[in-house]
Amino acid sequence: MTAKRAALDKHVVIGHDSAVGRGEDPAVNRRESQKLSTDITIIGKGARVASGLRGGRNVKIGSDALERDFAAAFCDGRLTPCGETVELGAG
Repeated sequence: MTAKRAALDKHVVIGHDSAVGRGEDPAVNRRESQKLSTDITIIGKGARVASGLRGGRNVKIGSDALERDFAAAFCDGRLTPCGETVELGAG
C-alpha cells in the first residue's frame, strides 16, 4: 500500500497493492472543488479501499465506503481518477 498526499481517518483499511493520492492529473474534485483542489486525497473513517486500487489526487473516499462502492468511480478497471468521490452505497 502506498499513500501519497493523503489524509486517512481512523479505522481505514487499505487493500493489498493499492496506491492512493497518485497520478499526474491536477483535476479538482468534481463535487467539492473548493475543498479538494490542493492534490490531497481524503479517506474517511472506517473506509475499506479495494485491493489493487489506484486512486488519483483530490479524491474523496467517504466514511464507511466499502470495496464494492468503488465500482461507480472506476474508469479503467482499478483506477479511481483524480477529482472523483467514492461514497457508501455508490456501487
